[in-house]
Amino acid sequence: MSSPRRSARQHGRPTAGLRRVWRTGWWRRLVAAGAAAGAVWFSITALTADPEGPRRDVVVAATDAPAGHALGQRDLAVQSMPQALVPDGAGRDPRRWRGRVLTGPVRSGAVITDSDVSVSALARGQPEDSVVAYVGLASQALATAATPGTHVEVVSTVDGTVLAGDAVVLDGAVEQDTSTGPGVLVAVRRDQARQIAVAGRGGELVGPGSGVTLVLLPPPEGVSRADP
Repeated sequence: MSSPRRSARQHGRPTAGLRRVWRTGWWRRLVAAGAAAGAVWFSITALTADPEGPRRDVVVAATDAPAGHALGQRDLAVQSMPQALVPDGAGRDPRRWRGRVLTGPVRSGAVITDSDVSVSALARGQPEDSVVAYVGLASQALATAATPGTHVEVVSTVDGTVLAGDAVVLDGAVEQDTSTGPGVLVAVRRDQARQIAVAGRGGELVGPGSGVTLVLLPPPEGVSRADP
């Protein structure tokens, strides 16, 4: 006659040893790890698949580049990717990033965003007392028209005060989220930058970028208006 313990094993009941293993958490950790691996696999599959929907051109690194490297034409390429996967701050036109200095290393194929490049490096070649200031605008069309190298007046929309009489656009059509609106980066004196910041905050009660506007000036004599 078989013993009760042997009979329990024959009927598929968990032995005391298996119960101890489960209580110690070994099997639970194994199951949890399997579930996590499955979630990662599904996430990778979703990202690498070519989902239906709109696509967008973005600027990517054409080669590996170290921190402090000044981006040139050969360092940049344009690649199409699903709109939903485009990171914030990505650019469409390689000219936006040419001459900009990397704040950290990038790998070939990585999308270049505004957080990857140094803003202060834009002021190179400008007068010694120049700083870089952000000018928020209410009009996307105006931000797009103010291409790098364009000379502009920065004017208050509240009282018409000229805040900067001959500023140079360093980076045009800076892409912002819908809460802040479009804008550009300009080279101005430090005192002018403060006035622009104050005027911009004053216009926020009306709407994004409503405190200041730009007047596009003709290029200085002997300077072409063509895009760099």
